Amino acid sequence: MNSIPLPTLREAFTYLPETGHLFWKQRPRCHFASDRGWRAFNAQFAGKHVGCSNGPNQYLVVTIADQKHYVHRIAFALAAGEWPPGDVDHINGNRTDNRAANLRSVDRAGNMKNAKRSSANSSGCTGVVWDSRRKTWVAQIKVNYQNHFLGSFSELADATAARKAGEVHFGFHKNHGRAA
Repeated sequence: MNSIPLPTLREAFTYLPETGHLFWKQRPRCHFASDRGWRAFNAQFAGKHVGCSNGPNQYLVVTIADQKHYVHRIAFALAAGEWPPGDVDHINGNRTDNRAANLRSVDRAGNMKNAKRSSANSSGCTGVVWDSRRKTWVAQIKVNYQNHFLGSFSELADATAARKAGEVHFGFHKNHGRAA
């Protein structure tokens, strides 16, 4: 995933941290196997915006050295001066917003603490479900692959409050459970 040396990234890309945009530079001959490929690439791509959507995940990707790379990881590496050791989280949840201020390096657990609400959620609050057998709202939270029961409540508002308190207690990001 982090196989491109940082000096090579700096030779290949221009990154604008305020906008999050990444552009191809005129790449040096040493990046290519042939003169023809080098000339063709620079004629077609130098100065052009980098990244296309990878489909359902909506992340921007780019191919360099015959390998696909996520644009947000390259943006982070260029902004921070090093490859991220774990995940790169889009703080606002927009997977195409690669501004330096919107990217943070986190471990997988930290990344999961800033997830959007599931489209299958019917309560309007992540971790709150209706127990039809008991006719109550159940609040729960998953931390480090372990489920924590937060309580059963007759009112949705009380279950939501318990869930929100659990998110604060376990250090979830304030954006966790957003609609999109």
